[in-house]
Amino acid sequence: RVLDAQYFPNLKARFGFTDYNKLAQFETYSDPEPYGVYDYGLDAKWILYNGYKTRKQIETAKLEIIRAEKALHLKEQVVLRNLTGRYFEILNANLELRVLPIIEEYRKKRKEIYEKQAAAGLVNKMFTSIVTKEIEAVQIKRMHLEASVDIAKSEIAFLLNLDEEFWTKSNI
Repeated sequence: RVLDAQYFPNLKARFGFTDYNKLAQFETYSDPEPYGVYDYGLDAKWILYNGYKTRKQIETAKLEIIRAEKALHLKEQVVLRNLTGRYFEILNANLELRVLPIIEEYRKKRKEIYEKQAAAGLVNKMFTSIVTKEIEAVQIKRMHLEASVDIAKSEIAFLLNLDEEFWTKSNI
């Protein structure tokens, strides 16, 4: 729209005042007398033909606007993809976090059974150490999932400009 204005005449009005002091004349050695100069004018300019430069600038500007809109649309799509990815990470992690305590409980029961069997001399203590490692792996997995949920929530909060209280109010 700014470039469209080049098709129309341009008017400039100017006004100025300059204050001068005369220099002392050498012959008379008189004191300088101050004087002022007023300057004013009106300039008009209308370009009738400039080799289609204005039209080319307008077409280029329109193409730049379209390019910027498409770039913005692509950035929005990237943000939406990040949001949905983080949201599904939270859902998957929450699903796993619901199941892990059950798995951990069964492994602890299995460990108790192996400890009783090892005390009776029916199995080797190696079985209890294997189950202990499995329980530790489940606990580590739970910590990783909790951390990934916190990271995903932090990224979503950043992308949506949410405050920290949002997650205490929500049920995700």
